[in-house]
Amino acid sequence: MKKKLQVFISSTYEDMKLERQKAVEAILAAGHIPAGMELFASENAEQWAVIQRWIRESDVFLILLGGRYGSIEPISQKSYTHREYEYAVEKNKPIVSVVISKTFLDKKVSDGIYTATLPLQNDDPRYIELKRAIQSKMSAEYNEISGISAAISRIFANNSEQFDKCSGWIAGREFKKAEKGILSQYEGVKKASIGLDRDREFRLIRDRAQSEIHIIGAGMSKLARLAANSLKDQLRSVSVHLYMLDPDYLESNTDYAHLLEDFFGIRDFAAYVRLSFRSLKAFCEEHNSDPNSKNRITLSTYTVLPTMSMVVIDSQSKSAEMVVEYFTYHCGEERPLFIIKKEKRQKCLIAYILMRNNYFSHLRKWSNEFDIETAGRQF
Repeated sequence: MKKKLQVFISSTYEDMKLERQKAVEAILAAGHIPAGMELFASENAEQWAVIQRWIRESDVFLILLGGRYGSIEPISQKSYTHREYEYAVEKNKPIVSVVISKTFLDKKVSDGIYTATLPLQNDDPRYIELKRAIQSKMSAEYNEISGISAAISRIFANNSEQFDKCSGWIAGREFKKAEKGILSQYEGVKKASIGLDRDREFRLIRDRAQSEIHIIGAGMSKLARLAANSLKDQLRSVSVHLYMLDPDYLESNTDYAHLLEDFFGIRDFAAYVRLSFRSLKAFCEEHNSDPNSKNRITLSTYTVLPTMSMVVIDSQSKSAEMVVEYFTYHCGEERPLFIIKKEKRQKCLIAYILMRNNYFSHLRKWSNEFDIETAGRQF
């Protein structure tokens, strides 16, 4: 799928206007999305929080370094550009830098770009520290304004493998074109459509289960509300295994929480997940402590950003099948829903899916009562 990267542009402002313009043009010409807060001051906590969010939501951090270090933030005694860079490093963003050459810096000085009110700061130890740090990343120098575009293009071309790992933005039409490619990984695809009735398909597949049901979701709120009815009925004939976001992990990773709040349209998503977890945990404890309960229910949590919700039934049997809904975070509200049957070569559909999507290695046992290893032996 063709994806566009969102590139956050960081620099000082007054002395770098032309450079920023050229950087924007180069990013657009490469088919990507420029982002930046050049007209947005970061002197207070609220504005700095907005800048942080823009950096978090961007795929690449591009810093343009001219001859100034920039305005100083009082507490850290570092420039705002320096703080943006350090925050991008903290969030593991790919760092790209384009640095002014000594020759061109001398020309800008002779042209009067730097003045008493806009002084040259390239001898500031903090400037030297920042320059050394960014030049250890993907970096290039420019000798004239027109060289900005070539420098950025060259960096993207020479580091394509690293940028391919970025999430990027994918147009809904591009995702639809790729559906066949996704589905070609599986045999026995019954149907694949964005227009399927999600709740109906999840309900129908649970009703077809003969021995076991695996339900993987994010907040699991609807299931938590209906547990007393729908799960009790199904537990009469099959075992049930639930997998959901770890509320502790979500509360300690606000970046994920904010992303999921935007995606699901739910404020305070971490508290929402916590409430569902407590409800399902209580239901599990009550059911498993009942001596008349024939089939057990397990509840496990995972600590990765969810990429799908799914229901898998009778995972090891020939009739194993699943309904999976992909979370396409960069495709608006569209969430493709697939109905998939097990390939002949797969011993266990749920284990195959969990391993492929990095869930199983992150599953967390949260009590001896519902140790994931107990459920894991079924895989």
